Amino acid sequence: RDALRLRILRSQLGGTVTLVGPLPPAAVRDEVARADVFVSASLTEGISNCVLEAMATGVPVISTAVGGMAEVIHHDVDGWLVPSGRPDRLAAALEFADRHPERRAVVAAAGRRRVEEAFALERQRDELVALYRELGAADLTGPSRRLAAREVRR
Repeated sequence: RDALRLRILRSQLGGTVTLVGPLPPAAVRDEVARADVFVSASLTEGISNCVLEAMATGVPVISTAVGGMAEVIHHDVDGWLVPSGRPDRLAAALEFADRHPERRAVVAAAGRRRVEEAFALERQRDELVALYRELGAADLTGPSRRLAAREVRR
């Protein structure tokens, strides 16, 4: 943490970057809501809950294009995707977002709509129920299914 703080100071980012340390959930929500942009620079990721939460809050997101993030974010529509391991591209995306506040607002609003529509609890529930019904209608216990399972184990 001290090394990171020193790097921030050497880069003259002390007035821009703040290390807040551990926070309770309500304080995290408040910090995210105050942000101009939310950055997820993961090297590996599934579908990031923190990215979904930032989008739902109405904060524009820049994320590395890893795991399921391309399923969540449509580049330059409801967020920005950059290649993983490319800090130069991440920096360029941050500079773009900083220089174009009107675009940030458009992307933030689209991101919020995306989460509300695609990741709403009701939609997730309905899709899960439909999957269970589909699986329930399938005969997964017949002899051919058991035989296939035995063959796989060998």
